[in-house]
Parts: sequence; structure tokens; C-alpha cells
Amino acid sequence: MKSFSVSPSRTVGLLLVLCFAASVHCAVSDSLEIEVVDPNPALISATGGLMAADSPAAIDLFSGDLPTRNGAIADGISLLLLRARTSNAVTFSLSPKLGTLRDTGGTAGDSNRVVAVPRVASDGTHWVFVLFVPPNDLPGASLNRSVNISARAETRRGSVSLRLENPPVVLVHGVWSSSSTWDGLNQFLGERGFRICEEMDCAVNYGPVQPAPSFDPAADDPENQFAVNQLIQATTNTLNALRQEGLAAAQVDVVAHSLGGLLARSRAALQSGERAYRRRANFQRGDFHKLITVGTPHHGTPVAKFLITNRDVRSPFFEGATLEEYLALTGRPFGSAIGQMQTQSPALINIGTTLGVPSHAIVGIAPANSWTEQLLDGLPSALGYFLSLDSLLGGNRNHDTLVPRLSQAGGLTGSAVTALRGTVHADLDGRDAGETESRRIWRRIAQLLHAPAESIRFGNFTELPTNGVVLFPAPIAE
Repeated sequence: MKSFSVSPSRTVGLLLVLCFAASVHCAVSDSLEIEVVDPNPALISATGGLMAADSPAAIDLFSGDLPTRNGAIADGISLLLLRARTSNAVTFSLSPKLGTLRDTGGTAGDSNRVVAVPRVASDGTHWVFVLFVPPNDLPGASLNRSVNISARAETRRGSVSLRLENPPVVLVHGVWSSSSTWDGLNQFLGERGFRICEEMDCAVNYGPVQPAPSFDPAADDPENQFAVNQLIQATTNTLNALRQEGLAAAQVDVVAHSLGGLLARSRAALQSGERAYRRRANFQRGDFHKLITVGTPHHGTPVAKFLITNRDVRSPFFEGATLEEYLALTGRPFGSAIGQMQTQSPALINIGTTLGVPSHAIVGIAPANSWTEQLLDGLPSALGYFLSLDSLLGGNRNHDTLVPRLSQAGGLTGSAVTALRGTVHADLDGRDAGETESRRIWRRIAQLLHAPAESIRFGNFTELPTNGVVLFPAPIAE
């Protein structure tokens, strides 16, 4: 059996072209060239599937303008269209069984073996078509694999090898931070073969001294969501980089810290217009293959309420400045997100349930008497409160110094939540283990990136309870 690599759709051998055009027997009867092209988005319908064979656009199945591909991302949706010129029925077979073969109309078979019936193009040539659907994940600890698709038509044979890769990873930082907060994880994952876009135009970097950006998906002015827009652009640029390497790619894995998790969920909540999360280019399935959040205040935090309540309070500890002015001087300016992170805020309610995005919450639990907590304990005192950070956050050491444990879980339970003790939300002293710097958290992230998205390790973040249930104490009066 001869093996053929992927070739552009216009490079079918001259002898084969003449053979089919003249409808005569070919001397090279043992060769069958398989072309691999990307039907996305040209041939994808408004519902996310391949356009019906009898639709006006079906003629594009024969088009020489579809981009060629040599593989796909293992996201379960990035289809590849395989085609060959022949007037005979062709049996396509897949080995190993990673992904599935599927018909485009006029074909029959099971998931790894399909018989394709020829169809006639407008110029009189005959073609057969079959779709390859990549697996939703690669098995075990694999980051890339290859599959072989063979084709048999009477005495003619052909085959093509396709490469499969795990989805690329997009990292999203938290408030008053920057993309550099993930430098350690970036290197850690890169050394283990994960694909992370390191180019600046692929990074989400809305800090470190920018006001905390809005994450409200119902914001009237999209420009107010500049951080969400950065995530949209980073996702687009990352996928385009893989397409330039010849891979069909429609989804990314997202790892987000703190506010970054709310930005990701806000992005997934955009369902209309040019920024719609689900659209033809991702087969109406969305941009995220997985979402892993670390220390995210999915259901808000009392710390945000404390800051908003006391933003205009002056203190001699701040040299006469207000709390808001003092934080701005230290590189932590207020912004829309501070108020939005209050429990029961309209922005949190507007995010709703993040359906269709396999999600996992990593929950940080701070050690008793961490250096960071001791520093933060001074803030209520400076404003005249006899109140510890621990009591503000619900007590019982059930927080990461800024976000309560239940809020970090975001409604997820069981195996969809990982609680790791000994980490603080962010190391403010230089002597604690911050969540983005913890190797234990890095290792857990790597494990989750390997884990099947359709498993008990992933669930859906739930909408904020609005039935009057108080998740956390709110000791600071308005």
C-alpha cells in the first residue's frame, strides 16, 4: 500500500486528472490521492453542522479554495474534510480509533469504517467525501498523536496520516496583575509539551496598574469590557497560529486566576452580535474546550463590599488620603470590577450558569497566620474596625485571604473541585505561596489539562443564588 502525505487541493497528479477527464483506464491504477481540507467556516451551517449535500453551498465541497490541513486539535469538533477523485465507491478506514469517520451524505458505515459513494462535480469529475471528527481528548498523558486513514477503491489504494494535538492553553490573570503572573506556569507547561501562545498578541494582559475592568456581559458599551475583548482576541490569535501550522482548530483550554475566571465566564455569556461565543467558526459549541479557574470569586467576596463601603473613608494611616486614593497610589486603582465582585451584584447575576463549558475550580485555602493575611488584617484596623480578615471572610480559615471557599467553587461540587491548603490568593509579603506561584497548583492544572473534558472532573459553574440565601456574612453596614 502506498502512503501519500497531505497535498494542496490543486495538486492532483496530471495523469489522474487526464484519466478522469477522458474517462479511460489509468496506468497508475494503484494510486488514490486523498486531499485533506478544512470545511470551517465556509461549509458550516448556521446550526454548526456541515451544510446539507443538496444545499446551494454544497458545490463548495469541490472547491480548490478550501485551506489544506495536516491534522486537527483534539477538541471533538474541528472537522476535517477528506476527498478523493474517483468514479468508484471508496472504503475509508481509520486506525487507531482516535476520532471518528462520518458521512457527508451518500455514504454509510460505522465510526472507523465508511463507504463513500461518488458524486459528480459541475465539470463532470467524480469525487468521494468523508469527514474526520477528532476525539474530544487524547488518551492518557498524550499531548499529540497520529492517526492513519486508508482508502480502497477496487484496485486503487491511498492513505494519509493526520496529526492530533491537545487544545492550546490561554492563560488569564487576575485583578491588579499582569500576564507575567503566569510566567512560572507558562514555563512549567511548556516544558511538558503543552502549547501556550507566548507571542504578545496572544497574551491576555489588562494590568497591572489598570483599573479593575468590567466583566458584566450586559454592559451597554462593549468598550467597557476591554479585558473580555482581550480574551476574545487572544483566543482568535492562538487558533490562527495553529491554523497556519496546518491544524484545524476551533477551541482552546483556558486557565484563569481570580477575576480572570469571571472574565472567561462573561465571554461565554455573550450570545449575540459579532462577539457571540457560539458561532459558525466554532460549530456553535463555543471557544472553550475546558475552563480551569483558580481562586475566582464566582459568587463574589465580602472584601469587595468592604472596599466599596469604605472607598471614601480617610485615615491617618493613609496620610489623609481616602482608601480609594491610597490603593491607587499603591498601583491598585478601583475599577468597575471591584463593585461587581460584591456578593449578589447585578454583574454576577448576569453571568448566569456557564452551560456547555466543562469547568473545574481550584480552591485555595490559606494557612493560619500567613504573612499576607497579617498585612491585610491591618486594613480594617486602619479604617477603625475591630475586625479580622478571617471574620470578614466567614471565619474558620475557609478562604484564600480574599475569596471564601464556597465562592471559589462557584457551585461546583465533588470531583469538579480541587481544594489545596497552604496557598494565599496573592503573595503580598514575599514569604507566602501565592496561587499563581504554587507548584502544587501547577501540577494539578497539568493533570486537569490531560483529563477528559467529559468526565466527573468537570461540571458547569452555576448562576448566583438569588433566592435570598446568604452565602457569606456581610458585617460591614452600608
